[in-house]
Amino acid sequence: MANLMVNFGKMHIDFVHTICDVSLAEITEFLKAYGSPPTNVAIIVVHLNSCAAFIDKLVIVDIRICFDTGAHTTLTIITLRADDKQEFMLYSNPSTDILPTKVELNLNLILRARIFHYRSKSLITKTCRLVNLRAMEVAKEAGTLLSYDPNLWLPL
Repeated sequence: MANLMVNFGKMHIDFVHTICDVSLAEITEFLKAYGSPPTNVAIIVVHLNSCAAFIDKLVIVDIRICFDTGAHTTLTIITLRADDKQEFMLYSNPSTDILPTKVELNLNLILRARIFHYRSKSLITKTCRLVNLRAMEVAKEAGTLLSYDPNLWLPL
């Protein structure tokens, strides 16, 4: 088994305002960054000198690119307040992360992983849930450690 963590979930683009305590209407500049909990986990794993892959409808890192012209990569605008709280505005209907198919699932990548990481949002829609459950089943049968991020957004 390779020293690889496979992250299943959404990748989105964050636009973060660089000046604190300014309302969304007053924002004039943004810092563009990759975002989402699974993306952040993959980035941290790489910074710890290990290997990570990311599975999303938009992209499978280091393996192949899979585009969906009928959906969007989630765009998030983030404002920073002086009290260290953040405000989020998401544009993602429909978003690529809820539309993967079993055909697009790279089982060989999952079979090479030491850890398979997924999040609660990938269990919301029926199609995505079925793909996620299939990936979990393959990972579990291969003896791969399952890692779950229970980050729950009640509006979803």
